[in-house]
Amino acid sequence: MPSLMFSSRKLNSLASQKTGAMVVPVFDDHTFSEEIAALNDSLGDAIGRTLALGDFTGKLGSHTSLLGARGIKRVHLVGCGSRLEFNRAAQRKFAQTTANLLTKGAATDAIIDLSVLAVDQTDAASVCEELAQLTTMETYVYTETLARKKEQPALKKVLVNSGNVIGLAQAKSALATGQAIGLRR
Repeated sequence: MPSLMFSSRKLNSLASQKTGAMVVPVFDDHTFSEEIAALNDSLGDAIGRTLALGDFTGKLGSHTSLLGARGIKRVHLVGCGSRLEFNRAAQRKFAQTTANLLTKGAATDAIIDLSVLAVDQTDAASVCEELAQLTTMETYVYTETLARKKEQPALKKVLVNSGNVIGLAQAKSALATGQAIGLRR
């Protein structure tokens, strides 16, 4: 099994990060936080134009990928649906969509921005746990008795930007728990 590392930090600026993939949750009201607005500016308004064209609506479970700029190679917009209906089922759908995107892509590292999520600390911890669990499960490739070994996913490192949504210690604990559960399944 490939080694996959999860970590959590509070990033001051998304636009100045270097990563193979940046995951940005988008609600159907298309409102940006200051961090996402700055990221959008650094991308030449790519997120704003994509939303304005209607190519991406923010519908729960939907996603689209954009070319990045500077140190960010690609930006994945992941639909979260309505802010008012972003319950546990919607949070799990967001985590599953994100895990699928990251493990099927070519990026070796990723940043997932959770700072825009409208959730309390308990739900934020659950989102962290599910992200780690589902991503870990998605990276598993059975090779034990195969004559021709399958290709392993490229993803090796995931950083969760916790913002002010969840404390760093709680986020790290939830990520570790989720990864442990994912390894056991």
